[in-house]
Amino acid sequence: MSLMSGFTGGYTRLESWFYDTFIAEPAAQLSADLVNLIGAETRIGPILDVGCGGGQFLGVLARSRPGASLHGVDYSVAQVDRAKARLSRFGARVQIKDQSADARKPA
Repeated sequence: MSLMSGFTGGYTRLESWFYDTFIAEPAAQLSADLVNLIGAETRIGPILDVGCGGGQFLGVLARSRPGASLHGVDYSVAQVDRAKARLSRFGARVQIKDQSADARKPA
């Protein structure tokens, strides 16, 4: 059985809003703590955040790793829209894509 076998689609706008409003910021703070543990001097390559939600973790990485190439994908169109708006100031080095299609199948 595949990890994604029970997943049928993206989240509703209400579910996306709830996650973005109440869960994502504490999760982003934990992410920031992790980034601080890694250390700013540690070199990292391109990063893919699968299930990036509203882009909070990618925002932490974009601020702390100005040279990193960052990519995010999410099933929720509402969350992808939030991530694109939140991360637009970082320009082309942060790419966000809607993966509402079956992620197990190559494009």
